Amino acid sequence: MATIFGVLGEQRDKIENLSVFNKDEITGKVYGRAEYRGVLLERNVSDKFMEDKCLLEDEEILLLLEGVILNLSELMEKYDVWSCFELLKVLYNSKGEDFFSVLRGNFCGCLFDKREEKGIIFTDHLGNQPLYYCISKTKVFFSSSIKKVKDYCQSEVDISLNLAGAYSLVTYAYMYDNLTLCNNIYRLRPGCYLVCDSTGVKEKEYYHLNFEQKEISMEEAIDNLDKLFLRAVALQVQKNKENGYYNFAPLSAGLDSRITTYALNRLEAENVVNFTYSESGELDQEIPMKIARELKNKWLFKSLDWGWDLLDIEKSIKLGDSKVYYAWISQLEDFMSMVSKDNMGIIHTGVIGDVVIGTFWKCIKDFQDNKEYKLGDGAYSKKLISRLDELGVRNSFPNYEEGMYYNRALNGACLGYSIVFQKYTECMSPFMNIDFLNFCLSLPIEYRSQHNIYYKWVRKYYPEAAKYSHNGLKITSGNGYIKMNGKRIYLDTIPSRILLKMRNSSASGMNPMEYWYRNNIKLKNKMDTYFQENVECLKREPILYQDVMNLYNTGTAIEKNMCISLAGYVSLLWGKDKYAEGFERL
Repeated sequence: MATIFGVLGEQRDKIENLSVFNKDEITGKVYGRAEYRGVLLERNVSDKFMEDKCLLEDEEILLLLEGVILNLSELMEKYDVWSCFELLKVLYNSKGEDFFSVLRGNFCGCLFDKREEKGIIFTDHLGNQPLYYCISKTKVFFSSSIKKVKDYCQSEVDISLNLAGAYSLVTYAYMYDNLTLCNNIYRLRPGCYLVCDSTGVKEKEYYHLNFEQKEISMEEAIDNLDKLFLRAVALQVQKNKENGYYNFAPLSAGLDSRITTYALNRLEAENVVNFTYSESGELDQEIPMKIARELKNKWLFKSLDWGWDLLDIEKSIKLGDSKVYYAWISQLEDFMSMVSKDNMGIIHTGVIGDVVIGTFWKCIKDFQDNKEYKLGDGAYSKKLISRLDELGVRNSFPNYEEGMYYNRALNGACLGYSIVFQKYTECMSPFMNIDFLNFCLSLPIEYRSQHNIYYKWVRKYYPEAAKYSHNGLKITSGNGYIKMNGKRIYLDTIPSRILLKMRNSSASGMNPMEYWYRNNIKLKNKMDTYFQENVECLKREPILYQDVMNLYNTGTAIEKNMCISLAGYVSLLWGKDKYAEGFERL
């Protein structure tokens, strides 16, 4: 994964006052390092979209930026500048600390103001380029890599196992809120930035999801939604075109990735390559194959049969950097390792589209009652959720939907995919374009509930996409329904519901992990052996150790995967054979 790293703090004993920039011709990674009076900035990033990145300085500022800025050309023209560095300097001088808020895309970075001796560490609106930080008495360490922060600051700060982070991983499969596995290392929350100056370090928020509803007719909402979505996709396509890259887009049996692909077709995007990884013979293979053929797109398919992708645990643990459970990493990394990335530009995904145009609210009544978000909502396993409460982890979200967005969506689904894609290039979901997202969240809940406006939009602007089921269920016309458990069951979807029920088995679905674990002896032995070899590193925390042992021995295949991930990440961070050294209790 592309990595940036920095230290802001007191002048060190040895200041080299130098800048180093070079490219490794084998890995294709661009290295860089710059120092200035106690400020150290480094990067190790892919060589793609280099015009959107910088590690430069002048007599006034030192700037590090990583990511892809979709509106870079538009802003450079507006402010009459010719480089990313010049643009951000102009924005900083005119707009102040949150100068980066006008950028659109995935980005993170640091600006150091030499005149005021002030550092600003920032990430994008939704944290698609995540940063992690640690504050010592005299310095602030930050990086896109948790391990890098830990390795550099552990001589100055107690970096022990964070029990809340550990239990988060074996319940949610990702990190709750801004937790990490490391005590005193935190994630910079989406839409936030750190200001570091002589008065201390402050976290400030420049963007927050806004769910305030506005009045709008259904027809006007559908038309505006379509215009904003096409613009979001077009920005991504244009960025690829400017850099000579192909338009790769994952495709599944779901609706979100499908609509992204059909939007590429409406825009007449060139060099579209769809790719799918799934258990063979399932809807996640059959439907993408038909769609790609209909649209005359190139299509790559990789079978997930028998779970062979899950065998390379060590590689997935290293790449995962203790952020999400390793299965999320291993399947996508196995696919990416088999294809050429030379022509791969921004990968157009459909991540979290179903809740952007839809909602996390299970029914309108939950919205009306402003249902509370509780620990465990959005978790893959709730067996050990009570431990988070015992450790003092509290809900800091005003309601169920906001809690699910910031945890299940941004900390889980989005990060799970981007960790792998950003190792090679960049990925973006047009559903997460800030202007599109803000519009969707402002729609009346009646429109968003049960994919009401989503299906109407698809049927009006993408009728050809509605021919295929949405994960096995017919895309309804919206005429005639019955109510069951507070939900509408549309009459025209009932036949597809029956067929889907008949089709399902223990070996069905995109990821039948339980089936793989029980029927692939090599995979079972690998998982069991890896767990036994690494779980010893948890023994300094006897309650956690026993909880994880019990969960692995009695749990599902997914729960076993989460336990393996915890043991592997702790071994990676502190060493399998040296777990006792400097390992203090919280």
